[in-house]
Amino acid sequence: RTGSPLRQNISGRIVYRESSPTPVLRVAASRFAPAPAVANRARARVVQANGRVFVASSNEANVPTQPPMSASPALHLRVGDSIPCEVKKIDEKGVTFYSPVTDATFVAAEKVKAVELATEKQTRNIGKTKRDRLLTLPRMQRNNPPTHLVIAKNGDFLRGRLNELNDKSLSLEIRMERRELSRNKISRIIWLHPETKEAEGKEPLPPLGAGLVQTMRRDGARLTFQPDRCDDGIISGKSEVLGPCRVDVSLVDQILMGKAIDDAQVNLAYHPWHLHDAIEPKYVEEVAQEENPSSTAGMESPLIGKLAPDFNLPLVAGGSLRLSSLRGSVVVLDFFATWCGPCVQAMPTVEKTVEEFKAQNVKLVAVNMQEDAKKIGDLLERLNIKPTIAMDLDGAAAEKYGVTAIPQTVVIDAQGKIARIFIGGGQKLPDQLAEAIKAVLNLANTAN
Repeated sequence: RTGSPLRQNISGRIVYRESSPTPVLRVAASRFAPAPAVANRARARVVQANGRVFVASSNEANVPTQPPMSASPALHLRVGDSIPCEVKKIDEKGVTFYSPVTDATFVAAEKVKAVELATEKQTRNIGKTKRDRLLTLPRMQRNNPPTHLVIAKNGDFLRGRLNELNDKSLSLEIRMERRELSRNKISRIIWLHPETKEAEGKEPLPPLGAGLVQTMRRDGARLTFQPDRCDDGIISGKSEVLGPCRVDVSLVDQILMGKAIDDAQVNLAYHPWHLHDAIEPKYVEEVAQEENPSSTAGMESPLIGKLAPDFNLPLVAGGSLRLSSLRGSVVVLDFFATWCGPCVQAMPTVEKTVEEFKAQNVKLVAVNMQEDAKKIGDLLERLNIKPTIAMDLDGAAAEKYGVTAIPQTVVIDAQGKIARIFIGGGQKLPDQLAEAIKAVLNLANTAN
């Protein structure tokens, strides 16, 4: 009721209710409007005039307030804002939308971090290993990196370059091929901005100016703007990205000011989602040798000596293969993709090397990374090779073996334990693989 001026460099927050922590992948629902409720709370009004911000507060009983809401479809900006919206269209230029909190209807792609379109029917547990694999950029894709991560309602993930999303479909370019997906199957889309991929665990955030406030609603919505007035509990102002905007104070949990806004940005829901380059195999070997000159090539992985994770995958030739059924044989797994140049170069040499030990019960299983049988068949015909090909259609097997760069060649001994893991191809791979197989066979003979 009595206004007090705040300095432009003020830092702090006004807390009406303690907000719940925002999950890494927030589940979206379908409505903007919350259900009203009644509770005791403190009210605040923020206005700005002549370059000064004023806060007026009073304690009132039985003021309409809101319980936790189901989160609405949302637009997430790189500056940290999350606003409820209805996405009309997405193309290479940006996102066209409608939102009740701003007059803006378009945001440029470089300003967007994610959009949430619908609730996922099946939410998968995304651990650090899974997320790292999804966000690892293979060496062969560095000149043409994926720009978007699409998450389906059933929890599946797909990386590619988004061409267009309209009211019916999503057009996505995946490894130079264009695919059409039904929009009603898509839950959310995350932008993988290429300029942030080298950041060490952090995505650079645009600097914020002085005199800003950020409102935080119970449903997770955030809006950062320069406030200019407050009428009947509606704070109005201007956002650098969204232009004129407004917030109903009765829906607000907290209002942040100054450095408090910057501190909150670190915990943004989609902040950790950015690309990083796959480790260079040569670099890995050199570092391992420097740290331990006596180490053997292929023994740097923490999986060495552990029981090989089992899998049951469909075969290109028909039927399926359970890895544990090969127990008693030395098995060489060769993880590859048809679009991977080093994989294509390495496959014939790997097959030839393993063939030399065929009489000693050494078997090769090439594991393809999420491609269809036709593409695989065309490659085998071109290379004139006939290995056993298992199809890792959802990437689950590769995840178990920590595959973040291909080709990756895994040697498993007759007891089912991982003996060697070689990352990358190159001229040394055939000799290294042969030496690894000999070592495993010698150990087996000694044990017998």
